[in-house]
Amino acid sequence: MKFIVPIFTALFALGFAGSSYAESCSSVTREMIYGRVALQDAKEKQDYLESARQFETAVDKAPSCAAAYFNLGIVYEKVGAYQKALDALKKYLSLSPQASDTDMVQGKIYELEYRAEKNKSTDGRYRDNGEGTITDTRTNLMWTKEDSYVTLGKCLGWDDSKEYVSRLNTGGYNDWRMPTVRELSSIFEEPKKRFVHHIEIHIDPIFASGATALWTSETDGAGNAWTVFFSSSSSNIVGPQYRGNCDDTGVRGVRP
Repeated sequence: MKFIVPIFTALFALGFAGSSYAESCSSVTREMIYGRVALQDAKEKQDYLESARQFETAVDKAPSCAAAYFNLGIVYEKVGAYQKALDALKKYLSLSPQASDTDMVQGKIYELEYRAEKNKSTDGRYRDNGEGTITDTRTNLMWTKEDSYVTLGKCLGWDDSKEYVSRLNTGGYNDWRMPTVRELSSIFEEPKKRFVHHIEIHIDPIFASGATALWTSETDGAGNAWTVFFSSSSSNIVGPQYRGNCDDTGVRGVRP
């Protein structure tokens, strides 16, 4: 059974015809239609994220519009954002406990609970949101799954890293920034080991890593900036580098 079919039921057969929909969703009819059309025409992840943005706008404007949460759950599942899909569908059921599709949606929730659990790192600390972002459940910070070296296939100096982060729109967010020394150091985990360019680094494998050292937002004088060296031991992971240095260096965006 393709779960996408009920979208049209929610929007049309039940949606616009039902009085409860008229009361709770009439103010966001435009966003609901935009979201549906974006989803119908979607070919790439960014298209699905555009659909999600429309439904997110709908729930912001009309928090009691159950159909918006339903469709938001569908779109989030499409991009692999299982926890967000789970939260949206649970909200749908809480707003529409007597809906005719309750059993089907509850079954989908069980599926998403399983997938969300599988999308965590082995120790459960990190959650892959399925949209190019990773959430650290310990600090509640969100990180880009890929560092700049993975995305671009090359190293970056500090100034280029700052510019790179300022242009990020990963996961549909535009408030990415360079991390502080403390924030970046928090994802260094010495017991976790993997190899990048034949060099052992210490970061959870849930992250896609191409750089062995990552820039922070903190500078040291006019020409240097602080770096976290993921190839070092925990006693010596932070140090200043010349901002123009580009030797296996890169940046990983963080928000908020």
